[in-house]
Amino acid sequence: MSEVRKFAEVKDQSGQTLIEFFGPGRSNDGLSVGLRMLTHQLLQVVPKSHRGIGFGGAYGYGVEFENEIFSMCPDAQDCTCAWDRRPPHKGKCKKQIDAWFRARKKIEEESKQKQKTDGSATEILGFWSFDLKAVTKWEKKNRYPKCICSARHWKHPEEHEPTCWLVRPRFLHKPSGFQVDWYKYIGRETKPNRQINGNDWCSMLEEILKSIKRPKLKTAIKAYQKAESAEQKACRETAKLAAAFWNIRAPG
Repeated sequence: MSEVRKFAEVKDQSGQTLIEFFGPGRSNDGLSVGLRMLTHQLLQVVPKSHRGIGFGGAYGYGVEFENEIFSMCPDAQDCTCAWDRRPPHKGKCKKQIDAWFRARKKIEEESKQKQKTDGSATEILGFWSFDLKAVTKWEKKNRYPKCICSARHWKHPEEHEPTCWLVRPRFLHKPSGFQVDWYKYIGRETKPNRQINGNDWCSMLEEILKSIKRPKLKTAIKAYQKAESAEQKACRETAKLAAAFWNIRAPG
């Protein structure tokens, strides 16, 4: 499970903390470290791939790659098959779906007005809050209409092609069927399809590294740790420069 990390804080001249900035962290368990190590090695095999930026770090997003032993792809959250290029809803199907959205919008607006009246409403960047529980309750009673025109429909992921990034596993070891999924980056909501022990995981990684003609596992881990350390140092220096510019104090 990924932890929550503090990335920066704003302090006044006396040193009192005014604002703290938090974001999703990333797990450093053996499974996540192994996948990031593999990403580090694949970036040297697939020259057109790019290192990641953001919460996941330089080696935390995975690389698009597949051979006879394994496959990996980033969690791009984008459709990469023809399903996403299908035409929009039409005819009676479009009418009933549009009617559903109008009815939902009405419930949302009514809840906004109710919160403004009782003083519980909040505004952020021009957007007013609404009663999510009321909208969710309405949605349970009024299910989203089923598509009857064969248009694109995000509610039916089974219509995607098996190779589409939206449905294929983020990591798959083909001989064993072991697969891992994550949300946006490795170490955040990382979910294997079954539990495996450390020895089996190391054996898989050894087999994978051999299939892409990379160094043995111990050497690859050391190379990844060295690269990760250098990357984190560079990030800390960048954070300090940004903090000085914006008068924000960065941890570390």
